[in-house]
Amino acid sequence: MRIAITLFSALLGAVIGYYAPQIALRTTGLTIVDRRAVYVVVTAIGAGLTGWGVGARWTLVAWLWVALLGAILSFIDIQHHRLPDALTLPSYVVVGAALLLPALAYGQWDAYLRAWLGALAMFVGYFLLALIYPAGMGLGDVKLAGVLGLVLGYIGWPFVFVGFFAAFFVGAFVGVALMVFGRAGRKTAIPFGPFMFVGALTALLFTAPLMRGLAAI
Repeated sequence: MRIAITLFSALLGAVIGYYAPQIALRTTGLTIVDRRAVYVVVTAIGAGLTGWGVGARWTLVAWLWVALLGAILSFIDIQHHRLPDALTLPSYVVVGAALLLPALAYGQWDAYLRAWLGALAMFVGYFLLALIYPAGMGLGDVKLAGVLGLVLGYIGWPFVFVGFFAAFFVGAFVGVALMVFGRAGRKTAIPFGPFMFVGALTALLFTAPLMRGLAAI
């Protein structure tokens, strides 16, 4: 079943990636360079890994939305250094409604409450960072953080923790690599949105094995 879900998710991602330029234009009014082959591959991989990580669970609907949203927003952020409200803000409603499915199906109202607390924690954390260092963190990142906190919070606080810090770890690693290869300088603005989504996916895939490893020590 997990393989079937992974393949379905990857196929859905490929379709969304193919239409990424049209989706970006119609939802945000922003034009992104037509690199369909790249968009198809990246979105398919992201959605496929998400499907594998979630498996046959009701939370898959919410996570796939986040994965597909993440691809479109990442393409926009890389080219325009923006995370448009037109995509981010409605996602609170979409993801919040999608997480009602497992809450209703399994009576997981504690997890649903934790999801919104996770969203609040991520939002506040990024908001404080934006206040401290506005040049490196924008309000678009802050608003997106809450959406990611929803899906991560539903499955547990450790996922929120790992998702939060993984984004900065990956961002720092890529930033250093770009400077080493002469593709960026210390003052080069690097969009952070893609790293936020990679951090959330990292948390989805590796938090549980990490917790089991720590428990075995």
